[in-house]
Amino acid sequence: MTSSLFVISGNFSGAGKTSILDAALKRFPLSKKVITCTTRLPRVHLNEKDGVHYRFLTREDFAARSQASAFAEEKRDFGTGNWYGVLREDIRNAAKGDAPAFLVVELQGVRTLQEELGDANYVFIEAPIGELRARLEKRGDAAEEIENRMRIVEEERVLLREVRIDRIIVNRDGALEAAIEEFATFVSAHMSRHKDATKEPSA
Repeated sequence: MTSSLFVISGNFSGAGKTSILDAALKRFPLSKKVITCTTRLPRVHLNEKDGVHYRFLTREDFAARSQASAFAEEKRDFGTGNWYGVLREDIRNAAKGDAPAFLVVELQGVRTLQEELGDANYVFIEAPIGELRARLEKRGDAAEEIENRMRIVEEERVLLREVRIDRIIVNRDGALEAAIEEFATFVSAHMSRHKDATKEPSA
């Protein structure tokens, strides 16, 4: 792969995708994050900002963009009814140049994006299943919600065999820094190849 776009997926919850992405954005200061669009409201208690955490759209605006085929990938959260989507234009703009671009999607979205994007680098972040359950319990999630999330994790294991993943990174308890380092090394190696592939030939 010679693309500067890195598509990050992982266990539905608790795998550490956000922590690893935040570290990568600091490690590669010129890098860009593709912002996901959503119809849900900003979480005020988390100080979420439009264009930073998400691109917050009205349902009407989201529907209009969907009808115009503006999204490379979109999905509805059937629990809340909110829509999430990634704009083709945002992906193209972020992936321009010689800096890495990062896009976080659920595993289900990887299949759609692989048909749409082709040449991109796909990374899956996972936690050992026992540790994942413990993290959700420590976070204070309700027992029913934990069981639902663990069921989704089992479904992800099946889907994981049906999509192309270039690197699986296991984020074990107490080893976040090692996972961050593994991801950064993967990005650096692929960006080196990307620069070589896009370098102008010598006269």
